[in-house]
Amino acid sequence: MRGENKCQGVEYYRPCDIYKRFPLSRTTVWRLLNEFRTLPEYEGAYITVSPRIKLIRAAAFEQFLSNRERMRLKK
Repeated sequence: MRGENKCQGVEYYRPCDIYKRFPLSRTTVWRLLNEFRTLPEYEGAYITVSPRIKLIRAAAFEQFLSNRERMRLKK
């Protein structure tokens, strides 16, 4: 994928990569990212490079989505 970035063997997404890769709208991606970056277990997985460039550790974001789905199913 064009926007995928790797740094020291770790894969990162930009927000635009997330809504292209997953069937999510841009609004939903931003809502999820705002929730993601406030959780302490994902501290350091969301990097603000500049006001317009954000990088999200791919494995951490996918784990976040998986955990979120599990919690939803438990309700």
